[in-house]
Amino acid sequence: MNTKPQPDSQRGLFTPLFAARRESSPVSEQDLLDGRVSAAMRDDLLEEAQRKVLRIVWLHRGAQNAIKAEEILRQLGREANENARRWVKGTIEDLVTRLGVPIGGSRQKPYGYFLIVTASDLDIAIQPLRHEMESLIRRLRSLTSKQDVARMFGQTLLKLDVGDLEPRPRK
Repeated sequence: MNTKPQPDSQRGLFTPLFAARRESSPVSEQDLLDGRVSAAMRDDLLEEAQRKVLRIVWLHRGAQNAIKAEEILRQLGREANENARRWVKGTIEDLVTRLGVPIGGSRQKPYGYFLIVTASDLDIAIQPLRHEMESLIRRLRSLTSKQDVARMFGQTLLKLDVGDLEPRPRK
């Protein structure tokens, strides 16, 4: 019997995103995805401009259809400067972390944001995040001890488990 773990590209896309719902509901993953986007659109804390960002990204399904922040801003009728790009990035982060919308970002061609719809999309979205996390851990390890890094990492995981880590406040 082969007990080797499956590579990322072979696991089900929505295993981490919709695992609880999948077991209790025969609803399709597409319906769950659309439901998650619909629920986010109804969120009282979401500003109208942020809803427009979500509508734009919703039309860019899959990494192959990624849209750059500059294009999002153009479609919103806004100037593409550094502050505006940071606003788009913050809006995307809020949609993902607070509202659970599966939006990925690609740092390889085609660059930009996209709605995650396949396992491959998920791999593309998490690869740069994983590399960034590893880089930060290496940097922490250079400045502190191995035990300090392990303690920080363990405390962060515990906070994530109990939902104590709040998304950063929007400006």
